[in-house]
Amino acid sequence: MSTRRHRVRPLLLPATALVLLSLLPLGTAAAQEPRAEIALVRQTPWVEVEEPSLAVEVRARNDGDAELGDLALRTTMYTPAFSRSDLELALVDDPGDTTVVRQQDVVLDGSLAPGQERVFAAELSLAAPELNEEQSYVYPLRFDLISGGSAIATIRSAVVVLVRDPLYPLGVQTGVQLLAPLLRGPDGVFTDTALEDAVATGGSIATAVDGLRDAVDRRRPFRADLSISPLLLLQLEDMTDGYRVDAGDGLREVEPGTAGAADAADVLRSLGEVAASSSTRVTASTLAGATLPSLRGPLARDLEPQLEIGGGVIERVLGAEPSPRVTVPRRSAIDADSLERVVARGIEVVLVTPLAVPPVGPTDVLTAPPTVALPAGRVNLSAIVATQSLQNLVTSDLALTDPVLAAQQTLAMAATVWLEQPGIDGRTISLLLPETAPGTLVAGIASRFASAPFLHGVNAGELAASATPGRTSGFQELDHRGFGASYVDAIRRSRRRIDTYRSMLVEPSPLPTTLSNRVLLSEGAEFLDDPEAGLSLLASVDARVDAEMGKVRPGISPVVTLTSRNGRIPLTVSNSGAEPVSVRVGLRSPQLETTAERDVNELEPGETRDIVFDVRLKTTGQFPLRVVVEAPTGRPVSETTVIVRSTAYSRIALIITVGAALALVLLWARRFFRRTSS
Repeated sequence: MSTRRHRVRPLLLPATALVLLSLLPLGTAAAQEPRAEIALVRQTPWVEVEEPSLAVEVRARNDGDAELGDLALRTTMYTPAFSRSDLELALVDDPGDTTVVRQQDVVLDGSLAPGQERVFAAELSLAAPELNEEQSYVYPLRFDLISGGSAIATIRSAVVVLVRDPLYPLGVQTGVQLLAPLLRGPDGVFTDTALEDAVATGGSIATAVDGLRDAVDRRRPFRADLSISPLLLLQLEDMTDGYRVDAGDGLREVEPGTAGAADAADVLRSLGEVAASSSTRVTASTLAGATLPSLRGPLARDLEPQLEIGGGVIERVLGAEPSPRVTVPRRSAIDADSLERVVARGIEVVLVTPLAVPPVGPTDVLTAPPTVALPAGRVNLSAIVATQSLQNLVTSDLALTDPVLAAQQTLAMAATVWLEQPGIDGRTISLLLPETAPGTLVAGIASRFASAPFLHGVNAGELAASATPGRTSGFQELDHRGFGASYVDAIRRSRRRIDTYRSMLVEPSPLPTTLSNRVLLSEGAEFLDDPEAGLSLLASVDARVDAEMGKVRPGISPVVTLTSRNGRIPLTVSNSGAEPVSVRVGLRSPQLETTAERDVNELEPGETRDIVFDVRLKTTGQFPLRVVVEAPTGRPVSETTVIVRSTAYSRIALIITVGAALALVLLWARRFFRRTSS
């Protein structure tokens, strides 16, 4: 029996352990695995082979449930990437056919508690026997956060090691887009804090503008083509004067010179410095940020005012005149009709992404310029197409989650393009930063491109004038949508209302222009995605116009009594608005004839004027009468309806009545004479 017990125990113990393990929470095993993320905060963008020291900072966050200790930052440098495709692979995985040039661990102080975030800095030497001292190269890097001897988080970067001064730096044309949607409601209240947050210290717009200002103020300034949204400038200008914002828990009022108002003023001031720099060019932009294909049909005529008014806003707010020759089509959306219209407007160069212009047959990608000729009616338009390998990096998910790393990778890719043929002069690449680019990415690109000795900046106009464009290319209609018929009809109705109000005004007023510009804003690209929001904007314009026109109203008794066929109807016209107006007043009823409409000229604010109409009745009894106030163009402004009560007899009724009375008199007289004779 005892032997039997000894035989059973080895079987029971594992079974008991399994039962106990099954009772543990499911997350216990997973909680033992360390989980963390790291992002690049700063890295030396390029080094010289004589002093190959690398400074790096990473931000680490513990996403696990256990404290992370025994920390170190491991840097691994691999053999060079000799082509764009080599670097693209090295930035996503360990290079398969390369060897490690150098690996170094830097011990980090302290630990990371669950949920904690810390920034760690390290100074590294890249000196190694395998480091090439004869030729400049781009070396892939891998940074690992080490805990307890194991790598728990990884990012991949690259560094440029220069052996000698570049003989022929690579030209780079960079387009930067700064945009904002319409966030200020018709009542002047900002609908949320998005723009307020963006211009605050550390916000996306503030970071981008500060980075651009610093980069253009260097000995070797950053050269860029700036596409700045006039709508962004108008809203920032509104903020500087003080504003109200819906903060989610109620309205908050910000006084001029404080908080967001001061931040907006700082951004405008810095942006003005950037726009005034000799190294930057501000491109032509539509007021609303409209896509070119959406301005077609009845809206085609709006391209000119969109560009003209948008340019006027930029020049007034920033003091810099936009280039009339260069534009950045919103969302890179182009088509044959819109290109023909922009050429007619004087545009000669457009900046687009590679998605807008497909490859044009076999070309030498190493030497081909980033310019192609696009058909625009009877002429060709120069398109500067962003270089695919660089554009992929700034539009990747990484650009949103780790923009500093994306900026460093983009610089490394530009260096790789240069090193493909460093002995050829005149080679140029292009980059168009997306409108969603974080401010840190914009600042990182500007800083790195300005400091890199192997790059020299060129502006779009200069590039288009000097480079021989590639073969005439077709294009992809990335966003060829237009507004629906009902939406276009709403725009046209709003404009007719504004024209009616404008015709009433005796003196020039800014209000019709302001309202017309708001109608133009309804053509923004955002309203292609959300037409209901655009219709709400147009409805607010209509309501404002109706309210202004409704301040000119007729005054008359609700019941008018006429005792004869010909009579007079007195009434008044009053103006409770703030502007002198001219209108016409008329009576409308099929039951009477009246004199022509009366002109009421220069009715001053607060004035009430008497008017008398001569009328001729067509019938008796009671009937409605419309009193209509019209604009000089004949369009109705306001009206009221009164009741006319007529006690007058018509001629036929009078004859019948008199005849009946005479008959009664004759009958009575006949009876009287009969009595007398009897």
